[in-house]
This record gives sequence, C-alpha cells and structure tokens, in this order.
Amino acid sequence: MLDVKKIKQDFPILKRKVEGKRLVYLDNAATSQRPRQVLDKMREFDEKHNANVHRGIHQLSEEASEMYEEARRVVVGFVGAKEDEMVFVKNATEGINLVVWAWAFRNIKKGEEILTTVMEHHANLVPWQQLAKSKGIKVQVVDIDDEGKLDMNDLERKLSKKTKLVAVGQVSNTTGTINPVEKIVKMAKRVGAKTLIDSAQGAQHVGVDIRKLKCDFLVITGHKVRANGNWRSVY
Repeated sequence: MLDVKKIKQDFPILKRKVEGKRLVYLDNAATSQRPRQVLDKMREFDEKHNANVHRGIHQLSEEASEMYEEARRVVVGFVGAKEDEMVFVKNATEGINLVVWAWAFRNIKKGEEILTTVMEHHANLVPWQQLAKSKGIKVQVVDIDDEGKLDMNDLERKLSKKTKLVAVGQVSNTTGTINPVEKIVKMAKRVGAKTLIDSAQGAQHVGVDIRKLKCDFLVITGHKVRANGNWRSVY
C-alpha cells in the first residue's frame, strides 16, 4: 500500500495554499508535479554538470553525456526496451509525429488505411488525419460501447488487409478506460499491420513491457509519469 503522507512530502508544491486552503492537484492527466528528488537533480545538473551532450571532449560534456545515457538506461528498464530502441523527444506528441512523418509517410500508400479509436488524445488522431489528407490514406475510427469501453467487435470489423497501422492508447486520458493492447497488437499482426501504443497515461498506472507487448512503436511522456507512487521506480 502506498504511504500517501510520505509521498506528499516529496512534492514541495503541495505545501502551497490556494485561497487559504491546502492545494489539491488533480490534473495529472495533463502533467504531474515534480518531486523534490527531480528538482534537486535538475538543480545539481545546472550547477555542476551543464554542457552539451555528446558534443564535447571536456570534463563537463563527458559528465553530461554519461548522465544522459544513464537516464536512457533507466527509462528502457522501466518499459522493457533495449537502449538502441529508445529515442528521446520532447513529449509523446512529438514521438507520434516522428512515427507519422519519418515512418508512415514513406510506408503507407494511397488507398491503404490507418485504424485508430474515438477515445484517442488528439495527439494520436490529428497527425494521422493530416497524413491521410496529404497521401490519400483512409483513417478508420473504432467506436466505444455503452460503457465507454472500446468496441472490440467494431475494431475487428474495421481491421483488414488494407490496415497498415493500428494506433491506440493504452489508457484513455479522459475516461481512464484501460484498453486490451496486447490483444489488439495480436489482432493487428494477423493482418500484417504495425502498431503504435500511446502509453502516456499507461506506463505509470498499469505498467508496460515492450518485450511482452511486441508492439512496433510506443510513446511515453516523462512529465506525466509521476502521477502515482510508481514514479519512485524511475527516479
């Protein structure tokens, strides 16, 4: 069980008062607050190690480069990836756009399809719509059922040999719905489609293991990973 009082002590901002009342922050789906350990590490870097990464041979640059690569090792361990599979970008939105314009633009052709869902964050919908407009690709959108869960029958109906990519969120940022991404990846593979999993809300809440999931692309975002006690396994 999480020690809530102990965890709260790690977040200096929670000592604030707003209009005379103790701050209660509930917007973790947008961004989570930074714990003291992260703030201290950021300050330490700026005060003692600040330099360009992999761009110099002097002491500070070597220290900064090693810290950068250590961060990579920590993150790949968190998601079950390999070091050469991890690309650092600004956020999950940039990661999805990188897949859109560096891979999908070259590999998905006119008349082929991308399958996504109605519950996606706009970061996992708008870029595919933009790609479809520029390339003549069709975007199929899977609906939800009366309980707000992904309609797996609708997904199966819309998944076909024309589908070249399935892009789906692991956990909805609005409803909290947890999607059966392992099953979806297996379904996509049966028709030869690649998969992109948006784990911006999933990695910190339900966890993710890329080796087990066997997806082709996965994005997470560091500024939301501290939404619960699992952040301690990263920092």
